Amino acid sequence: LDAPGPGTYERLGALLRKGGVEYVELGPHPPCRTSEDAVQVRVVGGWDGVTLHSGAKAMLLRAAGQEDRWLLAVLPADRKLSWKKVRASYGKATRMATEDEVRSVTGCVPGAVPPLAVAFSGSAEC
Repeated sequence: LDAPGPGTYERLGALLRKGGVEYVELGPHPPCRTSEDAVQVRVVGGWDGVTLHSGAKAMLLRAAGQEDRWLLAVLPADRKLSWKKVRASYGKATRMATEDEVRSVTGCVPGAVPPLAVAFSGSAEC
């Protein structure tokens, strides 16, 4: 598992600084593939009150029948995506992006996708 692409990381940092957002970097740390892994990294890093619900997960989806239409679903890390609702809105062939598609659109590996589509090298809707 590789770290997020430097382009995405740099764009995200620049966006936060430009917006005057205060943030703390947690790292370097081992890559996190799952939300559960991310909780453990935060706990080991000394963050208090960390729960699965306190985090968010970002999931890249491919809209049905539209090769270049990417959707970013961001939800609490302890929740599951409602495919019934997603497919009712975007078409029944809407699916999760493959690992290669995630890398291509976001510049990241699955598990390292930030919840801000504007930081991606490719285009995605939130």
